[in-house]
Amino acid sequence: MTLSLTRLASTIVSLASCAVIATMTSACIFAVDTSPVDFDTGTDAGDVDASSCSPPSEQALCDQYELGCGEYEVLDECGETRAINCGGCTLNDTCISGVCVCQPESREDFCAGRSAQCGISEGVDRCGNERRVFCGECNENEVCPPATGPDAAQLCQAEALCTPACNNGESCIDDQCVCTSPTDAELCAEHIAEQPDTQACGELTLTDRCGVARAVDCGSCADEAQSCSTANLCCVPQSDEELCEQNQRECGTLDITDSCGERRVISCGDCGSDCCNSGVCEPRALGLFC
Repeated sequence: MTLSLTRLASTIVSLASCAVIATMTSACIFAVDTSPVDFDTGTDAGDVDASSCSPPSEQALCDQYELGCGEYEVLDECGETRAINCGGCTLNDTCISGVCVCQPESREDFCAGRSAQCGISEGVDRCGNERRVFCGECNENEVCPPATGPDAAQLCQAEALCTPACNNGESCIDDQCVCTSPTDAELCAEHIAEQPDTQACGELTLTDRCGVARAVDCGSCADEAQSCSTANLCCVPQSDEELCEQNQRECGTLDITDSCGERRVISCGDCGSDCCNSGVCEPRALGLFC
């Protein structure tokens, strides 16, 4: 705190006068100047440094919020609400929650891309997914011939008339009965024709009804408890004990084909001190060998 020179001098004079009077009267009374005093704080109002914030770029905000596409309103580092555009997607993609997601083609476009006018068309769509699509029916007096392969186009054809009528597994083409190759699924079904309660599995070579040898893959077993046998049938093989019991064998060796079509040679045990006779334990006759 700094007093002005004038007031300082006035104060000194007052104190000196008081000292002289005090020596004569033992008392001194003087007035104190209570007018405002200026304080020097050393800081001007213009010297205050307000904190400044540099707003991030639009791309930086897109990266911060992990947005690869679309328009959004977000809060930036300066506390300001910003409208940002994080770009668009390619022709076949749609922006979902800031991510470009591939959109598969329509049923019509999928069929047109595979030149399929009718029937069932299977294949991989533009997003890399396996699809099975019904491509429609043919007009009156037209037929949809069976597909000759997984990538073959199915085009409506004028209905042919064959006399006499074609047999099962044949198609009437140009007024002639022509053998129609079965699909892989049909071949696998034919493989288990004599065992309809089982499922074909694995890779195998079969001759179709048109006399063509084909390599087909019948897939894996639907039931995880089953295994694919060497006969390409899904089954749960019987245990040795089950086979011995089912064939009423108490002992000896059993050569048999199990329920999975596998030939197995198993041991049904021994009879100890008794004799095994045709799979049955019998007491040993005195003095005789088994």
